[in-house]
Amino acid sequence: MFLSSARFYLLLIFTATFLINASAQNNGDKRLISQKFVYKTAQCNEVYMVWAVDYWRTPAKKFWPKNTHLQDKFAYTKLIKQENSFSASITLPYNSRIDYFFWAPKDNKGKKITGWDTNLKSDYTSNFTENKTIELNDSKLYIEYPKFTILSSGTLFLIISLLLFLAVFFLFKKNRKLNALLLVAGFLSSAFIYIFFARAEIAGLYHKSLPVIAGSVFQDVFWLLVIGILFFPLLYIFRQKIIVKNVLLIAFFLTAIITVLSSLLNIEVVKQLGTPFNYRWLYYSDFLRGNDARTGVSETLTGAFLSNIFLLLAGYLLTGIAASIAIKNIVRSKRAALSLMVMLLIFFLVSFYQYKTNYFKAATIQNPVTAFVLSVFEPSAEAQILKTKVSDETAQYIINYHNNFYTSAPADSNLIDNIILFVSESTPKQYISLYDSAFHCTPNLKKWSSISAVYTNMYAQIPSTPNSMLTLVSGIYPMVSYKSAVSEKIQLPPVGLPKLLEHNGWATSLFFSSDLHYADMEVYAKSQGFSFTGDVNTMPCNKKFTITHSDIDGVDDECLIENYFKWADTTKPKKKFSMLWTNQTHYPYYTDTITSYTKEHDNLNRYLNALHHTDKVFGELMTGLKERNQLKSTLVIFVSDHGEAFNTHNQTLHASRIYEENVHIPCVLFNPVLFKGQYDDDIHGLIDIDVTIAHLLGLQKPKEWQGKSLFDTAKDGRTFFISPYTDLILGTRNEHWKYIYNADTKANELYNLATDPKELFNVSDRYPEVVRKEREILTGWVQYVQKQYAQ
Repeated sequence: MFLSSARFYLLLIFTATFLINASAQNNGDKRLISQKFVYKTAQCNEVYMVWAVDYWRTPAKKFWPKNTHLQDKFAYTKLIKQENSFSASITLPYNSRIDYFFWAPKDNKGKKITGWDTNLKSDYTSNFTENKTIELNDSKLYIEYPKFTILSSGTLFLIISLLLFLAVFFLFKKNRKLNALLLVAGFLSSAFIYIFFARAEIAGLYHKSLPVIAGSVFQDVFWLLVIGILFFPLLYIFRQKIIVKNVLLIAFFLTAIITVLSSLLNIEVVKQLGTPFNYRWLYYSDFLRGNDARTGVSETLTGAFLSNIFLLLAGYLLTGIAASIAIKNIVRSKRAALSLMVMLLIFFLVSFYQYKTNYFKAATIQNPVTAFVLSVFEPSAEAQILKTKVSDETAQYIINYHNNFYTSAPADSNLIDNIILFVSESTPKQYISLYDSAFHCTPNLKKWSSISAVYTNMYAQIPSTPNSMLTLVSGIYPMVSYKSAVSEKIQLPPVGLPKLLEHNGWATSLFFSSDLHYADMEVYAKSQGFSFTGDVNTMPCNKKFTITHSDIDGVDDECLIENYFKWADTTKPKKKFSMLWTNQTHYPYYTDTITSYTKEHDNLNRYLNALHHTDKVFGELMTGLKERNQLKSTLVIFVSDHGEAFNTHNQTLHASRIYEENVHIPCVLFNPVLFKGQYDDDIHGLIDIDVTIAHLLGLQKPKEWQGKSLFDTAKDGRTFFISPYTDLILGTRNEHWKYIYNADTKANELYNLATDPKELFNVSDRYPEVVRKEREILTGWVQYVQKQYAQ
C-alpha cells in the first residue's frame, strides 16, 4: 500500500514538473530577444548589415530596425556610426536564427567602394536564445575600388599625350618633317595604344598579364594590319600624285578616327547590349528610330561623356603626330627598321598565340568595325539549322504538338460579350505581387485576385514588342530571324484574332500608349482587321509625359482607359474586343512619383514606380467595368509582351537574351463567374492567348494558329522562345528543364528551374542526353516555323 502511494506521488510530481517546463517553454517561444551587432572598422565610412532569418528567408517588416530596406529579399540595415564602430540592434522571436554579412559602399574618405565581409563566404549566423552583444572586426573585409575606365579619363590621356608630343617635338626638333607613310605608321601606332586600353576594359582584363591582354586585342591588331596593307602601297604608288595622295590621306585619317572612336564607344555598347553593335541591332532599333535606341543613345551621350570622347580623340591625334616623328627618328638605319619589324612580328605572333589558347568571351574581343561589316554579309545560323537533319519521330512530335484542337467551350462562357487584352509593356513575372514579388508595387492586381486565374509559367515567344504583337494578333510564332514579319510585310494567315471576331459580330479596337508608326505596327494592325486604332498621335489626352533625356513623348497610360471607355460606351455592337497596350514601363520608365522600393538600383526603382502606375491604371479599368455592371460579362486578360532585365546575367533592358527576366511574364485572367482565384502551373506561351479566346467563345480555331488553349485539360509542359539580335539564341521550356542554344557560338545552357529558378548553374555538361533531346526538338521547331512562313 505504501509503495503504491509512493509511486502515485512520484508520478504526480513528474507530471507537474513536465507541465511546468512545457508551459515555461511555450512562454519562452513567445518572447522577443534583442541582440546588438557591432562591426569595428577604420577602413569604411558607411556599413550595412545584410541579413535574413532562418536560412536566408525574408524577415517580416515588423522586425526591421530603422534605416532598413529590402533588396533581393534580403534586409539591408544601415549601421549607426560611432568613431570606428558601426552598430544596430535587431529584435526577433525567441529561438530565431539570423543569417548575415556586412556590405560597405564607401571607404573612410567617402570614396565609392564595394566592400564585403561574408566570413570568407561562409556568412555569419546567430541564434536568438538570449540578449547579447556580438562584436566583429574587419579582419575578413574585402574591399574593391571602382575599376579604371578610359571613358572618364579624357583629361588624363590628353595631358599624357600633350607631354609626349612636347617631349618628342623638342627631342627631335632637327628632324620633324613627315611624309604620308610616316603619318600612317604613327597614327596606326597611336590607334593601337588607345584600342589596347579600350579592349582591356571591355574584356575586364586590366588585372591580367600583358600577354593575355595582347591576345584579347588580336582582332583589333588584325584590323589595323588590314588598314596598313591597304594604305601603305597606295600612298607609295601615288606619292607623286598630290591630289590622289591627299585624298588617300583623308580617307586614311577618317578610317583611323572611326576605328578609334568605335573602339571607345564599344565599351558602352558591349556593356548595354552584350555585344558590339551589328546589323541585327540596327534592324531591331528600326534603324535608330526606335524608342530603345533613341533614349539609350541620348542617355549615354551626356555632356561629360562627349567631352571625354573629344579629349580622348584630341589625345589620339597628338599621340599620332608624336609617334610619326619618333618612328622617323628611330628607324633612320636599316638595322633599326629591321629590329622594329621583328618586334612587331613577335608581338603579332604572341597576340595570335594568346588569342588561340585563352578563353575569351567572343563579344568582348570582337573588333567593332569588322563585327558590324561581317554582320551584314555573314551566313545566317538559321540557314544552318534548316539544313540539320532531325529524326522522323521529332518532326512528327512538333507537328502533333501544334495540330491540336479543343472540344467544347468552358462552362458559363456564353456570358462573355466583352474581352479586354491588357498588355503591360516590359513586365517580367517577378515584379507582380500575385507571384509573391518582394516589392509589392501592384496592389490592384492582388485586390482583384479572388476573381482571377493565375498562370505561373507564361512565356513570351520573343522579347520584342512588334513580334509579340504579331503573336497576340495573328496567333503565330515570329520568324526565326532578326527580321520581323510585321516590318517585312510577310504574307500572314488570312484570319487573325480581330478578323475572326469581326466575322462573328464583334467590334475590335487597339489602344496603344506609344507610337504605332514604330516598325510599321499601325499598317499591320489595320491589315489584321482592327476597326479602330489609337496611339500617341491620335488619342485625345491631356496627360502627356516627357523625360528630360529622351526625344520620345507619349500619353499617360491612364488615357488608355479614358479612350477605351469612350469608345466602348459609344460603340453599337454589344460584343467588343479591345487590346490596351501600356508604355510607361518601357525604358526609360516614365513616372511622375517616386516611391523608394529599392535604394540600390535607380533604374529598377524608377521602373517599379512606373509599374505601380500601370497597376493603378489596371485598377481604374476594373473599377470602371464594375461601375457599369460589366464585370460578369467581361473577360480581362493581363499579360506582358516580354520581360525586362536589371543587371542580371550581365544585361539590361530585354531584347538580348532569353533568360527568365527576359521572357517569363505574368498572365492573369479575370472574371467573377469563371474564376475563383485558382492557379495553373502548366507551361504556356503568348502563342496560346488567341486560341484561348476562340475556345472560350466556342469559335473554330483557324488552321494557321499555332497555340493551345489555356482551358485545355491536356498538360503539355512545353513552349519555345528566341532572341535573334545579339546572336541567334533559341530556347525551350519543358517541365522543369529550360534549354538555351546559341546557334552562332554553338553554346549550350541547361537549367533546372525547380532547383535553380535564377538560372545561375548551367548543368548542360552533366545532362548530355537532355541537351541532345532538347536541341533536336528545338531544331525541329525552327524548321516547322520557317516552313510555315515559306508556304
